[in-house]
This record gives sequence, C-alpha cells and structure tokens, in this order.
Amino acid sequence: MKKKLSEKNQILELLTKTDLTSSKIHELTEIDKQHVYIYLNSLLKDKKIERLNDKKPYIYFAVKTKEYLAFLNDFFKDNIEYLMGDPKIDKFIEKNEKTFDKIERVVTNA
Repeated sequence: MKKKLSEKNQILELLTKTDLTSSKIHELTEIDKQHVYIYLNSLLKDKKIERLNDKKPYIYFAVKTKEYLAFLNDFFKDNIEYLMGDPKIDKFIEKNEKTFDKIERVVTNA
C-alpha cells in the first residue's frame, strides 16, 4: 500500500512537475486555500521552492539544485575550449579547478 503524502509534500511533488499558482495548486489538490498559502510560505522559507515572478498571481516552482548544477556543468564542459580562449576565463578555471571537480562529483554521484 502506497503511503499518503502530507499536504505539504503533495504541493512540493506537484511543483517538481510543473510551475503553478496557489489557486491552481488548490484546484488540483483540493487542499484548503489557507493551508496552501501556509505550506507555500513554509516551502519558500525552507528554500525548496521559489517564485517565478514578482507580481500576483505568483507562480511557484520547485528548486531542483542538482538538476540546475548538471545543466551548468554540461554547458561548461561543452564549451570549455571556447571559454579557455579568453585568458581571464582560463585563469578563473585554473584557480577554481577543485570547485569544478566537486560540482562534477555532485552531478555524477561519483
């Protein structure tokens, strides 16, 4: 039997799939609107979600740090030759080689 997610986790799971407003979250989950606001504020405070815009109605999305790091890591690796053509960037890469190695380990689970 599948364990039922808490309302807060239902919202977080939904936001990992798509960006939504609080009204749409309420509509899809049938969680009381006031509780939706409480959970959204808690998730914002915990840095698990962010707002996509600055004006109401706010659109919320889940923060997927590892996915974003993987995207940047792939971009960096795909463009390393071009980037190293600039002496300032080349120096920056050399100076931060250990940090880049750590990022690689995080995104590849090495």
